Amino acid sequence: MFFILFIPLLTFWGSRKSFQVSPILNSEVIYTFFPDRIKISIGEMKSELLKKELSNIEETKDFFLLQLNKANLYPIPKKDISEQEREKIRHLFF
Repeated sequence: MFFILFIPLLTFWGSRKSFQVSPILNSEVIYTFFPDRIKISIGEMKSELLKKELSNIEETKDFFLLQLNKANLYPIPKKDISEQEREKIRHLFF
């Protein structure tokens, strides 16, 4: 019984500590949209997703979800995006 409770708590505490000290996990994510690609900037790291390489694009109430493959999903929160910008993103994706 001790291990059933201890292992999840240990995992939680380790994950929480990693999140708190990680500069990448605490950095602002900046998305720049183009007709054929999406640039992603996280601190000093930069990446690009080609639109044709995305396997699925969905819109939920709170997010745009970009799926590259079964293991990689990029959630883009809508909370910081104006309605006008959301319409532009919808036009690019759909």
